[in-house]
Amino acid sequence: MYIIGNGFISTNFAFLQAQHPDVLLFGAGVSNSFCEDAREFRRDTELLYSAIRHCLKHDLRLVYFSSAGMVYGNYEHEVREDGPVFPRSAYGRHKLAMESVIRASGVRHLILRLSNPVGPRQQPHQLLPALYEQVRRGFVEVWSGAHRDLIDIDDVVALTDALLYTDFERETFNIASGYAVRVETIVDYLEERLGVFVLRNFVDRGDAYQVCIAKLRAWLDPALFAHFDPWYYQHVLDKHLFTAQSQDEGVVPAQRKVGV
Repeated sequence: MYIIGNGFISTNFAFLQAQHPDVLLFGAGVSNSFCEDAREFRRDTELLYSAIRHCLKHDLRLVYFSSAGMVYGNYEHEVREDGPVFPRSAYGRHKLAMESVIRASGVRHLILRLSNPVGPRQQPHQLLPALYEQVRRGFVEVWSGAHRDLIDIDDVVALTDALLYTDFERETFNIASGYAVRVETIVDYLEERLGVFVLRNFVDRGDAYQVCIAKLRAWLDPALFAHFDPWYYQHVLDKHLFTAQSQDEGVVPAQRKVGV
């Protein structure tokens, strides 16, 4: 596997480099979903063009990570790969444009629309690090009604790895747990685990959607999804909360039985 990028996604796929010799994984790109800088999008676009040309020249499969939340927009129902898309941000429109470029190029590819991956080496502005820091400081701005589907980066890697052992090409898949959780619920859980009191400022900017993974489940081993349940987000937070805490001496969360 050839990997482009050295950020959160790329570093977590590094151990697969010895596998899938016909794959180029595009792990670079604009990491901040609030970005509106045309120069950042232009750099990302040019890098993707080069990656596509390289794949076409050497007959490689391209794996491209898109964004479920930013591409689909705001929905009150499940979002599916073959459904409508109404991106409401510059970042979402950029991701959708890059998907179109890939499909039109004729390159062998998999487009993976990620929900909210969680794991080590995330940037401070990403969801869990940002929420953790706000909860630790005791004040959180909550988008009222917002839902997020958290997925362990290790599960992202496992699901992607499994897809690459199939014959799928020129396909788009949602990569998520299938369980959207209210952001207020995530904050509540972090508050309890850290043993702190948090002031909340609710802002009416919430977006709610449920990422459907029926297509993914239909083609992969059911064992890969056995641990996905309504309390999965708690397992993810418990697992990676300690990664964030290792940077803050003296912060030890209260113990709690998951799912209670």
